[in-house]
Amino acid sequence: MRGRGTVSEKAERSLRAATAANVRWSRRTLDQRREDTQAARDAGLRQFEDQVDPSVTDPDDRAAMAENLRRAHMQRMTLKSIQARKAAKLERLARQWAALEDEFGGDAA
Repeated sequence: MRGRGTVSEKAERSLRAATAANVRWSRRTLDQRREDTQAARDAGLRQFEDQVDPSVTDPDDRAAMAENLRRAHMQRMTLKSIQARKAAKLERLARQWAALEDEFGGDAA
């Protein structure tokens, strides 16, 4: 079981970080923001370019293949998110059902 202090401290830390990020971005123009994050975007795309078959040498083909790998990755993450939300909902419904059974003597139907 989680302690109340731990959750509160996490939430507080998260809120402080989000506030600091918003203050930082409030002082940057859109061009500066793009510049600040370009290295991270390049590294992310490079990760997918590294997975492209090395025998493909045309830069346009490699870029297109890397983009397809990136999209497939995002789709897999979306699917996992959907599955996790569905599992959480089923778990929540099971707890509610159990509570109803407890309340009404074991036969909620």
